[in-house]
Amino acid sequence: MTRTLRALVVLVACALVLAGCSRLPQSGPVGESEDLGTTGESVTHTFNPAGPAEDASPESIINGFIVAATGVQDDFAVARSYLTDSAAEQWDPLARTLVYQGSPAVVSTEDTDTYTVQLEVDSAVDAQGVMSPLPSETTEALEIKLTEVDGQWRISELPDGIALDSAQFSALFVSQTLYFYDFDYHNAVPDTRWFLDRPGQATAIVEALITGPASYLEGAVANPMEQVELARPSVPISSGTASIDVKADSLAGTSALQRQRIEHQLQMTLGTRPRISDVKLTVGLEDVDTGEPDPQFRETPTTYSVGARQIAINHDTNQLVYYQGSNITEIPGVADVSSLGPHEPTMNVEGNRFVFLNEDSTQMVGATNGSAVQELASGTDLLAPSLDNRGWAWTVSSVEDEHSEDAGESENAEAAVSGSEQTLLASEFDGEQVQEISVPWLMDGEIKAVRVSPEGSRIAMILERDDSQQLFISGIVRDDSGKPLGLVEPLVVETAAPANRVQWYSMNEVLIGEVSSSERVELEMIGLAGTSVTFKPMLGMRGFSTGAGNATVYAETDDEVYIRVGTNWRAQEDNADDLSYPG
Repeated sequence: MTRTLRALVVLVACALVLAGCSRLPQSGPVGESEDLGTTGESVTHTFNPAGPAEDASPESIINGFIVAATGVQDDFAVARSYLTDSAAEQWDPLARTLVYQGSPAVVSTEDTDTYTVQLEVDSAVDAQGVMSPLPSETTEALEIKLTEVDGQWRISELPDGIALDSAQFSALFVSQTLYFYDFDYHNAVPDTRWFLDRPGQATAIVEALITGPASYLEGAVANPMEQVELARPSVPISSGTASIDVKADSLAGTSALQRQRIEHQLQMTLGTRPRISDVKLTVGLEDVDTGEPDPQFRETPTTYSVGARQIAINHDTNQLVYYQGSNITEIPGVADVSSLGPHEPTMNVEGNRFVFLNEDSTQMVGATNGSAVQELASGTDLLAPSLDNRGWAWTVSSVEDEHSEDAGESENAEAAVSGSEQTLLASEFDGEQVQEISVPWLMDGEIKAVRVSPEGSRIAMILERDDSQQLFISGIVRDDSGKPLGLVEPLVVETAAPANRVQWYSMNEVLIGEVSSSERVELEMIGLAGTSVTFKPMLGMRGFSTGAGNATVYAETDDEVYIRVGTNWRAQEDNADDLSYPG
């Protein structure tokens, strides 16, 4: 059961009753809204909160305002009625949305006109719709100031944004995936956002595309929509077609290829919305000519599969093998690497490039069908490698390598991560380059695991700091050749349980866990839309594997290989170790 769902069940099961002036009631009926034919969109729920009562106390005004923020109609008109005219004009309700648990506590201060609202916050959604789950038991204090207007208390100063409990948030907001492109327009890159579920949502989505990607993807993705300007603030939907009317000068000078990419980006994003099956780009309500398909244009799929085949180590021969189902097969033409003590292997989707660590984790080694093995990078206590779809193998070394002395003269430069005793390395599989990846935001954290996303534009990292772990998702900045240059300031996601491994389960979900050959291990699947699901624990799980597009999870103990069936684990024939899907 997800954390969000658990919170929802609790909130639905318990009546939110006002118990004193410091408690927040939930009021106002919830019902179906009528379908608005002008936009082709409808909303799921409508809250109808009451306005301020006559001669209400300051506490009641604050409580009423928080409840009134559920009334999104007419640009939060009811909530604004609790504010002074000046505050109502300046207040931006969607600058930030706090999702809280329990009931807010309204506390008076020494200033008789100022109050503090204490919230236990589960997550926060910023103005761009990006959700950031927060550590459990996170609290936030909001300061609110009141003044009398014609003998009635009204809020005169308050922070921008609204606060909703989990049930209200689930009723009012809906997640939506925006799609951008990777650096060379070969793959689609998802960007999960949250939007108010109300008429005009298609317009908000298009405006978000124009504004650009979430901050953790800036510089890592391409956005042909950034130059576009809407001619009018609406995206009408008729007979399943969304019409995006743009200013003519915003398309001036664009090529047919650019216009094709813009239209395809809109189709990828809006095509997932109910009642939208097609999009068209217009200027002055006339269809834009996108021309004949350009040879460089490619329809980038929004799903990605790494296939059902894994790489593994045959524990009888200590040799690289393919693993599928519970069967192992030899890899034709691959060199005998048994003397290297291979472990932590991975491979590319095509299954003809292989990367692994040697026995003492001092070398990251590459191999192919029909060629000798080669050292890709060296270091100390190297982490399990990740091979991205651009042919770069990633790992982390715990100390600076000897080549770093020649950092100014050699492309083999390896330098420690700023503020850390670790080095994040990306090695070109076919070349001699080993790139140091500067990550100043890591600071005093210790990297426990890395895994590049299926489309190659993001990296998932488990970072330990102060004896706790966090999941970091960061965009990868590359040059025109695909060479990694750096990482973007990350999206930080709190984990429910400790973790030292991470795998991509899908384009929008990762699977994490703290593997151990002797302890109880519980895997957690984390969605970038804010969901979290924990799997049935297993004693002595020393490894696990999963891959985008197949929805299958394997786990390993010292004695068995297991596959997840439903919510349980089923033992497979034990003939391989260190299973890994491509990536």
